[in-house]
Amino acid sequence: MSRSRFKYVCFGSSPFTSHSAIEAHERAFSYIKGIPDEVVYDQDKVFISNENSGDLVLTSQFKTYVRDRGFKIRMCRKADPESKGKIENVVKYIKQNFLYNRTFYDMETLNQDGLRWLERTANKLDHALTKKAPHQEWLIEQAFLQPFEPLTIPLPTPSFYAVRKDNTISWKSNLYSLPLGTYAGRGTQVCVHREESCLIICHVNKTELCRHMIATGRGMKIVNTDHKRDKSAALEEMAMELSRLTESGEVMLRFIAAIRIDKPRYLRDQLLILHRVLNNTQEHLIEKALSFCIQQGINSANDFETLVTKFKQESKPDAIALSGLNPLNGTYPILALFQPQLSRIEDYHQILTPLNN
Repeated sequence: MSRSRFKYVCFGSSPFTSHSAIEAHERAFSYIKGIPDEVVYDQDKVFISNENSGDLVLTSQFKTYVRDRGFKIRMCRKADPESKGKIENVVKYIKQNFLYNRTFYDMETLNQDGLRWLERTANKLDHALTKKAPHQEWLIEQAFLQPFEPLTIPLPTPSFYAVRKDNTISWKSNLYSLPLGTYAGRGTQVCVHREESCLIICHVNKTELCRHMIATGRGMKIVNTDHKRDKSAALEEMAMELSRLTESGEVMLRFIAAIRIDKPRYLRDQLLILHRVLNNTQEHLIEKALSFCIQQGINSANDFETLVTKFKQESKPDAIALSGLNPLNGTYPILALFQPQLSRIEDYHQILTPLNN
């Protein structure tokens, strides 16, 4: 809230779509117990399809929602920090205060913890600029908000299309490619829906497979060349190479298998991080970090790299024993690097000796 600085935050496990962004609006309006007259946005594809020199072209689903809710919208200009400074500062505040050093369990727990953090910290404590508690100022603002009644948000209607043997689907007289191996025999289907100029193709369980820009003509074949690559063999070779780079090859393969289960879409990126770390790290530090990851159930190459960095610093003769390593950037806070001034026992002897005599 612009005046009171009253805040709301929610997290998602996948990129926002027009539908999920609208659902987030509903949760926010429910939290603040009302609807403001005007909402300011940074430009995003889930809200706006074209700036059109000021004549904004909203996405169809969001345009319908704004009309039904009856609030005005203001879009910040591109690359204009002055117009969107407040929300940028809030995002930075959430990252550095709430998310800093926080262990992730699941999305539901993260959102519940976020609400509790809002109540005890973000909306409870006095704001640095206004010197007023956002919660107290929000109580004043409630009289000026439009009443909120829950609104049923219709789900975009999915369509199911048969997958051809060449890993393509036919949509509106055009063929669109799918990743190699999508076709799994007769009867294989995918879920397809459209968001403005983008065609989104998902598994039947709604997990996204790929996206294509919608072709303007007919009889065309839209192919993503990356879909033709058989990546499984290359990934297996990368995994075996990483196991050969360490003395505990079997432990490394167990770690990679856990990453494959936890982050299947980002396995290649994760393996590249591991390869970079292994080529620049002593073997005993790799073994120590690997052992810690296996014991603690850590399935992330980024966390592995952070652990290696921490163990490197601890192994230095003048290393400072700290537990405040920031997992977001792998650095220590500046204040954590200061050492307190130490007193000498001789000083106390000199002070107390005259009193004893």
